[in-house]
Amino acid sequence: MSEVVMPRLSDSMEEGTILKWLKADGDEVKRGDELAEIETDKATMTYESDAGGVLSIVAQEGETHPIGTVIARLGEAGEAPPAATEEEAEEEEPANEVAPDEPERAEPGPEPREPAPERVRATGDNRRIRASPVARRVAHEQGVD
Repeated sequence: MSEVVMPRLSDSMEEGTILKWLKADGDEVKRGDELAEIETDKATMTYESDAGGVLSIVAQEGETHPIGTVIARLGEAGEAPPAATEEEAEEEEPANEVAPDEPERAEPGPEPREPAPERVRATGDNRRIRASPVARRVAHEQGVD
């Protein structure tokens, strides 16, 4: 039994989405067969099988999984499909959570304040300001010293 994991198809890829399975659950797969179309952050690529066997699909079309997550298994012909691991069983079985009668209320915090205006400190002496001739002309036209 070998596992088929979400591959890293690009350097920036962190997760992939299974757009379409090109083989059906229970199909005989040979090494090099195209298994699925996987969408990455940049492109859509086909994923080829690294091994042969009978395909048992774990992840469904449209699901997004991080790199290294088991998306399918390849078993020997005539072999019973593998039992779900504890992790997969927990994901499949919804947790029976009791909703609280009242939703929790967040305590009101202090009112957000506007940021203080930036203080400008004069440096140097009151000599001539270095400005281009265009800047001087515009300042003069606007009445700015």
